[in-house]
Amino acid sequence: MLAVIKDAPKAVRVSTGSISLREAREWRDRRAREDNIKWLSVMEAAEKGKQPPYRDWEDIQSGRVASKLTEIEREQLLDMLENQMDRLLGREKLGDEFYRHGFDSPHVERFISESKEAQQVVSELDRVNNRVGWLEAAEKRVEEDVALAKSSAETLLQSAKKFDAMKLARPCEITPLDARDFMLKLAREGRADSYMKRLQTNARMILTWTFPDNLERHNVFKGHRVRGAKSDPKIPFYPDDLERLFSTEAPNMVIDAYIRAGLYLGTRPSELLHGELDEEQMLFRVGEGEEGAKTEESVRKIPVHPEIVGYIKAVQASDTRLNTLQQTFRKWRNNAGLSKRLTLHSLRHSFTARLSSFRVERHRIEKLQGHKQSGDIHARYAHVRAQDLREEVEMLDWHEVVSNWAAK
Repeated sequence: MLAVIKDAPKAVRVSTGSISLREAREWRDRRAREDNIKWLSVMEAAEKGKQPPYRDWEDIQSGRVASKLTEIEREQLLDMLENQMDRLLGREKLGDEFYRHGFDSPHVERFISESKEAQQVVSELDRVNNRVGWLEAAEKRVEEDVALAKSSAETLLQSAKKFDAMKLARPCEITPLDARDFMLKLAREGRADSYMKRLQTNARMILTWTFPDNLERHNVFKGHRVRGAKSDPKIPFYPDDLERLFSTEAPNMVIDAYIRAGLYLGTRPSELLHGELDEEQMLFRVGEGEEGAKTEESVRKIPVHPEIVGYIKAVQASDTRLNTLQQTFRKWRNNAGLSKRLTLHSLRHSFTARLSSFRVERHRIEKLQGHKQSGDIHARYAHVRAQDLREEVEMLDWHEVVSNWAAK
């Protein structure tokens, strides 16, 4: 039963702006009958297994993300909130004004701007109806999605801020036409294809989380593809590339240590920053901390080559962000006159290429790098763990084949 039904007739009369106590009683009794019929039908349907059983108001957590509410809970909350708004507007004798013009009425708008209680109700109505901005929707996903890695969460929030700043229609209102205009605007600004594609991906991540059962919302950006020249494939570092790089003065010691550690670990660029060094067991733990892991296979323990313990410590002690490292590396690479196809991700390719030259089996390299393996391969080698592949890691000999490795 709604809370408003439990009010005394006199209170109901005041809250609804009724002119007589009799009308208030009639209104109360009519609503009571309607709600009794409603909940009886809900209970009958629940017994037949058609929908979840009725829940009392106390069972509904107002802080739950709206996309996780059941339909019954959503209806209950909306009824309660709308009745609260009716009572607030009734006190100010704005009920008829709101009925005719809704929130567009200047009198209603002014009242809401001056009433904290009304603002809270409107905010909750927006939340239940998912009428929230991009940033708030993204924050909800970051809060609720425990599997989301920290780096992905940061990128998602940055994209959401961009959507709001560019006045992109809210998640509940955006249409394919809005999406097209948004992409055209980015193109006119000269944005890179990779940047535009990332924004598309993050918009979809927000929409699918906010509207889990609404395919129309999910596909708002469908068909608005970013077509541009494909980037050149990345290449690995070879010993002569590293000699040229190390012969050029590094912008700082952090990027120098990062390159050396990455050649022996084969991690993804962000994993080297957020992993945990276990000196006692000489293992580098990936995906076990707050940062999370990209995939289930990414959670692993990589044997640490004795050559790089100091380099790992230097990188992690600096607390440098990945974007900063990437910019610093590009400057160093360009000063050394190396190919622009060499990136921090090339360290991963170098790890693979070097171990392959020693005829290390592919599935073992994939275990070390946290790659997802195909069904047959996974079933056959499921017992192989990354931490058991120390012998393979110790085959790496960058410190021997790069002539100026020890120069710094």
